[in-house]
Amino acid sequence: MVFPLCAGFVLLTALGCQMPRATPVPSTIALQTQAGAFVGTVHLEPGKPPALWPLRTIDGVDLTRAFPFQDHALGERHDHPHHRSMWAAHGDVNGVDFWHGDGRIEHDSIDFHDGECVVHGRWLDGQGVGLLGSTLSYRVVDKGNIRHVDMELMLSPIDGPVMFGDTKEGTLAIRLAPQLRVDGAVATGTLVNSAGETGAAVWGKPASWIEVTGTVDDAPVSIRLKATCTICDVSGTKTSLPVRWHARTYGLIAANPFGERAFDLSGEAKATRLEPGQRLVLTILVMLEDA
Repeated sequence: MVFPLCAGFVLLTALGCQMPRATPVPSTIALQTQAGAFVGTVHLEPGKPPALWPLRTIDGVDLTRAFPFQDHALGERHDHPHHRSMWAAHGDVNGVDFWHGDGRIEHDSIDFHDGECVVHGRWLDGQGVGLLGSTLSYRVVDKGNIRHVDMELMLSPIDGPVMFGDTKEGTLAIRLAPQLRVDGAVATGTLVNSAGETGAAVWGKPASWIEVTGTVDDAPVSIRLKATCTICDVSGTKTSLPVRWHARTYGLIAANPFGERAFDLSGEAKATRLEPGQRLVLTILVMLEDA
């Protein structure tokens, strides 16, 4: 059952609206804009990361791969079934693989109100032991002809410190529609980052943003992604982590603050430790523009 959302999340604070209400977790939630336009559906399969599919522009163009939610889209490859449109996961949390391994992400409750869907849950190891409390939110607002979709992941240890390992497999990710690939049978895409690097050269590089342009169903589109990562202490101290991009020419783009040697073999392995009472906040802002 799909629960449509109300409109206008940006007005919540200004108008003094009540906080979003919590509700038992359904299998899907429709994410809408301020004007009630459909953006995508948040999919909540037990044990798997929440995922937003499709990711739709103002003019109604879908920019992410349909598989594994549908399997008949033209030109799509059925590789990497864990690439779930727009999602968040990491390949090494205390040695547990949440990217495509034994780690499970359980969904405990959701809040939804006016252009926003927030999923509260837990990251569990293969034996069902909780490692992290999780809050994943999707927020959307249209500004002129550009749609802004914000995905934010907040993680905090459940019982004892948690270590995020140095791996390329993570963390805030999008798998693009096949037409937006840089290579492939139906590819029309280009890939560039804020340093001016293009194509395959963007992989593993730190950058303040990364951008894809191309044509989907004869419609020119562009996607710009910006990401931040912060560790917050109970004292209010904030530490920012640099973000590298696990970005592939076959259509995967992921903001990864934990990989170092995984991307640059000349560097040292990086380990990011999160202590009880600390909170890790990762945010990716996706700006969708119909040309």
